[in-house]
Amino acid sequence: KLPHAFKHFSTMEISQANPGSFVQPHDGQVPYRSWLVLLVFGLNSALNSFMSFNFAPVSTLTAEVLYADAPQVTFLYSALLLSVGIAMPVGVVSSSSCETTSMFISVASNAVGCWIRWSAVESRSYAPVVLSAVIGGLSAGLFMSLPSKISQERFPKRFWTLATSLAVQANYAGWLLSCFTTPFLVNDLQSMSRFLFWQWIASLVVLLLFVVCWRPAIPAIPEGVDTEEPVPVTRVRSGSFTAEISRQGSFEEGAAHGAQGLRGLFRVFFTNPRFAAQVLAYGIMGGLSFVVPACNEELLKPLGFTATVTVWVNSGFVFAGVVLGVLLGSIVNEQRQFGKTLKILFLVCTAALAFLAILVDGGYLLDADPWHVAVVVFFSSAAGGTSLGFLGIGLEALSPFAGAAETCFAVEILINVVAAVLGQISSSQGGYLRLTLASGLACLLVFLGFTQPNERARG
Repeated sequence: KLPHAFKHFSTMEISQANPGSFVQPHDGQVPYRSWLVLLVFGLNSALNSFMSFNFAPVSTLTAEVLYADAPQVTFLYSALLLSVGIAMPVGVVSSSSCETTSMFISVASNAVGCWIRWSAVESRSYAPVVLSAVIGGLSAGLFMSLPSKISQERFPKRFWTLATSLAVQANYAGWLLSCFTTPFLVNDLQSMSRFLFWQWIASLVVLLLFVVCWRPAIPAIPEGVDTEEPVPVTRVRSGSFTAEISRQGSFEEGAAHGAQGLRGLFRVFFTNPRFAAQVLAYGIMGGLSFVVPACNEELLKPLGFTATVTVWVNSGFVFAGVVLGVLLGSIVNEQRQFGKTLKILFLVCTAALAFLAILVDGGYLLDADPWHVAVVVFFSSAAGGTSLGFLGIGLEALSPFAGAAETCFAVEILINVVAAVLGQISSSQGGYLRLTLASGLACLLVFLGFTQPNERARG
């Protein structure tokens, strides 16, 4: 008996398929294993992000525990970002040929990194913590190009934006949880050791869930196949299983299966200026979303904002992004809606940052009066909701041009580069103005460069 998703393809032979595997459903129904795979991916991504902020919120205590100075504590995050950049090309290449193996290495690396980190704090040794940061970065690099690919291979088209948004926002949710909980749970060596021990236990739970729940996706059957005639088939290997699928027809526009590889990505980037403009716009806006929380403490300190108040400002920024991202992913699921939605989000972000620049850099807010704090939280949350919430839609808007994994790779690489540059120039007086200018540039690029996928040939 053929799987339900193949009920319209009675002449199609699916052989040697792993019973635990599944296919992309074209009839609008989502197999429960699709949600399990998305859950495992999200937990792994959230854990990785949570790990990356273990020490930044308690940098002074970290320096005391590890006998390190401030630059050495800062280097922990820099080492993670460097290793992310090294691993991402490997991740995007492996996504098409050995996705399951790549994800297993990522999940296992998180577990190993958590164990090393806990052991290092127990022994108060700095070098192993650096190693754990590198391992965490390698883990992140292996999965960062997968959100759109997972959604497009395992969900019906109307769920793509939601699934991609959930996969992306899981990473930010881990960041939010770490930034919010770490300062309150970690206050001395014993509490830090206990905190990292339970983090390691959580990583083992995620590893177990991966082994139980993860299944590779059998390549989808192209729509429009004439099942009344014999259909030529070809053997496609994916992970540990083999499936016979049709060579006839083509996948839906925008599907992950049209991936062109890194060479194709670079070709499209340098020959299609509209695609390049969108990649740059999303990279700038995504990088900005990383920088604002990192710079808030320095930018708001002259107003008398304490570290605790800044934590609430940053939490509002990230929380708004996660909520709005998931909400938009569930509502905006058609290509024709993407352009207008993205332009509105970019305009709102630019306006929110401009108000912060006027109020803070312009000297209109002079203290941490509760009303002033409320105003900052409001505009910061507006900037966070838009600069974080757009990403799922943006990735889905780009994927038809060069493949899902490849476009994720391009945007994420730029996000890291832009975050590094903006972080250096925006953490001093006038920082909000510089962030506003960056957001304005992204806004200009998306207005000039956005095009629907069926227009890409006109480039």
